[in-house]
Amino acid sequence: MTDRPSSSLPFVTDGKGSGIIEDCGGIGGLKAVMEAFKIKAGEDYENYKDWLGRDDIDLTSFDPQEMNRNIAKRIRAFRRAF
Repeated sequence: MTDRPSSSLPFVTDGKGSGIIEDCGGIGGLKAVMEAFKIKAGEDYENYKDWLGRDDIDLTSFDPQEMNRNIAKRIRAFRRAF
C-alpha cells in the first residue's frame, strides 16, 4: 500500500498524539496507562501490557502513515461486513 491509500478515501496528513485508547476509563484511565508504561513495572503495567498486546506505548507520537493504514484497514473491514 502507498502512503496515501487512494484519492477517493479519507487520509491524514498531520496530527498530534497517538489517539485515544477505547475503554481505558477516560482521561484518568489514559493517564494511568501512560504512567504504567513510563514505569514499565508493577501489576498495572502487566495488566495494560496484556490488554493492549504490547510491551511499550508512546501516546505522544504521531505517525500519519500508520494512521492511514488503520483507516484503510477499517474501511476494508466495513466493506467486507456490509
